Amino acid sequence: MEAWLNESTLSAEELKSALSRLEKMKYVAIENQIIKKVTRTLAAFVRNQKEGNAKLLLIDRLSGMSMSDLGKKYNIQGIMINRIVGKIFAKIPITHIDEARTYSPLFKKYDVDVAYFTKVLAEEVGLYYFLNEKCTKGKEDKFESHPLLSFKQKKNLLSNQTDRLSSDSSHVHSERSKEKERDLIVEKFMTGVLFEDVHLEADLVRQNRSIQDFRYKYLNERSLKEKGYVRDGRFLVRREIGTVDKYFKTYLLKNDYFQSDYSGVQETREFKKVIIRLQNNLELLRIEDNLYMNISVFERNGVTRDELREFLNLVADMFEEEKYYTVKNLQNHFSHKVFDLGFDEIFYERLWRTHPKIRYIALNGKDIFYQGSRKRALVDFINDQIVDDIELDDFLSIIQEKYGISLEPRTVIEKVRTSGLYYVPETRKIYIDKEKFFDDLYDNEK
Repeated sequence: MEAWLNESTLSAEELKSALSRLEKMKYVAIENQIIKKVTRTLAAFVRNQKEGNAKLLLIDRLSGMSMSDLGKKYNIQGIMINRIVGKIFAKIPITHIDEARTYSPLFKKYDVDVAYFTKVLAEEVGLYYFLNEKCTKGKEDKFESHPLLSFKQKKNLLSNQTDRLSSDSSHVHSERSKEKERDLIVEKFMTGVLFEDVHLEADLVRQNRSIQDFRYKYLNERSLKEKGYVRDGRFLVRREIGTVDKYFKTYLLKNDYFQSDYSGVQETREFKKVIIRLQNNLELLRIEDNLYMNISVFERNGVTRDELREFLNLVADMFEEEKYYTVKNLQNHFSHKVFDLGFDEIFYERLWRTHPKIRYIALNGKDIFYQGSRKRALVDFINDQIVDDIELDDFLSIIQEKYGISLEPRTVIEKVRTSGLYYVPETRKIYIDKEKFFDDLYDNEK
């Protein structure tokens, strides 16, 4: 646990919360302060899903059924079937599926097909369609993939392509031992934390701590150059990619949806900085707690980036006279096509955060928005809502009704007492006026 805390940019409480979510999702196992990543086969992952349409859609898509046929079968039209299927696959971290961890580097490099996966790799057809959803297929000739295959798979490749590989077959056998050694080294680079193209150097060192002098032997400048990598800060990046910042942007925007899986690379400040920049530019939109949508999905659905900016400006302008607002009371004031999209509140909250005139107070996963140059906290919000001689329960009900916010009584009492206001426990009343407070306190002591 201490190693995770030292490597991450999170506080102890934030790390504990993140790990708790991962453990609940069965992506990690924690025992005696030891954290281990939980991986499983694709078949096991599918088998353990809750019964329902989501599982049936996943099974059908892994069988190779097209989006069009899925839409007809489940009576889901247009963009919705793409969105639903995208969300299903976004919730399956590729780093936690055994076969995907093994074959994603190969899939991303070579132009492989279904026949290759079933006849050469001897894998189930579902693996191909899973990788096809999660990765961008490579362009190199699939028949040049033998350096990344096991000996048995190389034999399968040779038996299926005798003519093309006959001239290479003797070379493959004579170089077998060298290739095996080279493959082991390559594997160390290709099975990183998140991407085979970008690695967090500290994670590679930690994962290979059993290899003596691993950093010195395999992460020196000469070795990195031979493998086609360069250093960019604390990352190792494939040379042709350029900068890690550029790669993160490409990775985040290459698909309609991106879901964070809290892995090492995704928890770095560099990765988070790119996500924030893309959100501020309205290129990537947060629609759930850890799920993001590409702006291209909105544009295909008739909502342009300019219309989102117009919506933001309307929000900023409409509440110049209001001190505070939330998604709940804003929706009660005006209608807009963006509201009709039906996303969770977090979508609108993260969207509003991008506007320079709109400021916010973060409260238990719900934002309280306000305008003004002075930075405000929860205590300011509470003080500005209180009227003299109000009962605590009435105050909590008013806040819930007006803003859709559930405040803890003890939190309100604490903020009241630290801000110069007064609270009488016997009557559960809050006072602004000092004389009224003492009168009520005196009456209750008689």
